[in-house]
Amino acid sequence: MQDYLEVQKMINESNSVIIHIRGTDFRSLNWTSNLFFYQNALYKMESLLGEDLEYFVFTDDPEFSHTYLKYMPKRTYHLISEKYNFNSMEEFSLM
Repeated sequence: MQDYLEVQKMINESNSVIIHIRGTDFRSLNWTSNLFFYQNALYKMESLLGEDLEYFVFTDDPEFSHTYLKYMPKRTYHLISEKYNFNSMEEFSLM
């Protein structure tokens, strides 16, 4: 519960953007993911909200998500699903 409250506070007290990456869907269904979709979405958010954003990433596949996050070197992001052991409902409520 303490971790949940900690993450909730981080999200609420920052200029936060939530990103959800469904890596297992891409892998299991052999979908081609489009990195440009994610990059364009980040640029759009920054053009609307400014560049001082903190990104909170939720995923069912942290390894897959790293392929996208490596293109975010100048951005502040937190890979919540890798650092914390929340169940699906807890993650959903944080998003």
